[in-house]
Amino acid sequence: MLRKSREGWEFENEAALESFVWKNLSSLLGLKPLKQQHRVRGEVCDILAIDPCQRLIILEVKNSEDRYIVQQLTRYYDNLLEQQPLSSEIDYTQSIRLIAIAPDFHQDSFIDLKYHTLDLELLKFQIIQTENRVYFTLNTIQEAMISKIIISYPEEYIINPENVPNPKILPRSPKALLNLIEKDSVEKQNIVLDIREKILRFDEMMGESSTEVTIGYGKRKSKTQLYRGYHTRCVEFHRDQYWVSVDQSLDDPDVVVHKTDIWGEPLDESQYSYSKKIVKIELFLYLPFPHDETNQRMIKVLVQTNDWKTVSGIVLPSRYKEPWKAGTSYLFEQYLNLYYKMTGKLVESNSLQIWIDLALDEWKARN
Repeated sequence: MLRKSREGWEFENEAALESFVWKNLSSLLGLKPLKQQHRVRGEVCDILAIDPCQRLIILEVKNSEDRYIVQQLTRYYDNLLEQQPLSSEIDYTQSIRLIAIAPDFHQDSFIDLKYHTLDLELLKFQIIQTENRVYFTLNTIQEAMISKIIISYPEEYIINPENVPNPKILPRSPKALLNLIEKDSVEKQNIVLDIREKILRFDEMMGESSTEVTIGYGKRKSKTQLYRGYHTRCVEFHRDQYWVSVDQSLDDPDVVVHKTDIWGEPLDESQYSYSKKIVKIELFLYLPFPHDETNQRMIKVLVQTNDWKTVSGIVLPSRYKEPWKAGTSYLFEQYLNLYYKMTGKLVESNSLQIWIDLALDEWKARN
C-alpha cells in the first residue's frame, strides 16, 4: 500500500489512496460512504458519500498534483444533479458538497476555486512518520488539521523501509464487486475488499477475472483471464439473488407490486402482493474432498458465514453429493476432520481468514 521515496512515504498508486480514504471516511470526515467508482454519463466519480443529514458529498482523490481536479468535480456535480441516483439515500434538496483530496494542488486550482460558486473544498493530505508509526493527516489549504489516523503498516518496514518487498500494484476493484457490496455495511465492504487484496498479494501468478455475477481468483493466463480447470482456481465471489415477500407499507423503491394473479388476471387492490429482490454476496473456496477411499479431488464449496469473520459450515453443490451419504452440508468441524484425514494437516479454527489461508495454501501446492 505504501512505499518510501526520497521525499518520504507515499501511496503506491491512486487506487491504494482511494481505497484507504474509502475505508476510513467516517474517521477522516465523519461521512458515510455510498458508492466507489460510480459511473454517471460516461464519467467515473471516485467516491460518493453522505453526511448525517443525507447531504451528498462527491470526493475526488489524487495521488499527485492535478490542475484539472476542480473542473472534474464540477462535471460530476452537474451529471449527478441531473440524474439523481440513489435518491432513496440522498436528499437532493440540499446543496451538494464537493471535496478534492490531494498531496498538493496546482496554482490553477486555486484560481478556479476563487471564482467557483459551488460548495467546494481542497484538502491536502500528508503521510507522517513518528517513531515506528505512520499517520495520515488531512488538512485545509490553510494548514489547519482536520483529522489524523494511523496507517496500518508492518513496523519492520517502517523501521527499515529498504526491506519493503517490491509491492504488487493492484488494479482497481472490479465494478461488479463494488456493485455487489454497495448496500452492505461499511464493515462488511471493508472485509470483502481486504480479502480481495489478501488473495491478489498472495502470489505473483494470482489473477482476477470478473463477470456480472462472478469474480474469480486463480492462476493468471492474461491480464483479465484465468486458466480454466479446478486445480488452477482458488476463490470466488458470487452474486446470489432471490425474492422475498414484504409488507405493503414498506417504504422502499425496490419493492415490486404484483397486480395480477399467476394467470395474468387483474386483482383487486386489496389482493395485491408485494416482494423485494434481495442481492447478496457469497464466498466460494476451492478445497480438497475425498473422491473415494484412496483419492481426493478439488471442488468448489460455498462458505457459510453470517458475519464474514467466522465459518459455521460449508455447502457442496448437489452434483457432489455422492459418495458422501450425510448430504451436501457440513459443519466446519466435520470438514476439518475430513481435511485432517486427507492431508494429515491439523486445523482447528473457524476463522474465515484461516480458511482463506487454507485455500491459498492448497492452491499454491497445486500450482
